[in-house]
Amino acid sequence: MNILPTKDTHYQQIEDLLDTCFGKDRKSRTAYILRHGSKPISSLSFIAQKDKGLIGSISCSLVVLKPIEDDSLNAPISLIMLGPIAISPHHQNIGVGYSIITKVTDTIQNSLEYQNKAMILIGDYEYYSRFGFCKFAENEWQLPGAFDKERLLIKSDNELPIKGILSAKVSTR
Repeated sequence: MNILPTKDTHYQQIEDLLDTCFGKDRKSRTAYILRHGSKPISSLSFIAQKDKGLIGSISCSLVVLKPIEDDSLNAPISLIMLGPIAISPHHQNIGVGYSIITKVTDTIQNSLEYQNKAMILIGDYEYYSRFGFCKFAENEWQLPGAFDKERLLIKSDNELPIKGILSAKVSTR
């Protein structure tokens, strides 16, 4: 298995894989709505390939947390949203997901641009805790659409506001 940077030529295969893993209605989910308008970060987007076939993909996008506090000086906070992550059904439970998530988290740790940014995702705590993600159920964040607060996971060395509005960081590039 090889982990490679995502190229433009991979996008249709990735879309097909995402449809297979999450269904064609996936774009109505909160995580997709939240990322809408935000282009994936190219340096944090990878595919897993085996025998020249795409077996997994991962990407990250920037989102913005606008704190809701009495103090109007609280500036918006840029966060990295991990996902979507998709692994071919025929290649699950053999370490593909672990490998591509580790690639992203290692890349972030070694990046001057992203290493101090908090990461978030909506996912399964039991799986993502091995990568340092924690539950943040005590938050009062507002996200577009319905979501289970127990599945909002965060990886951050910095304290984040309890109240805020999370939205896409619309790409201008």
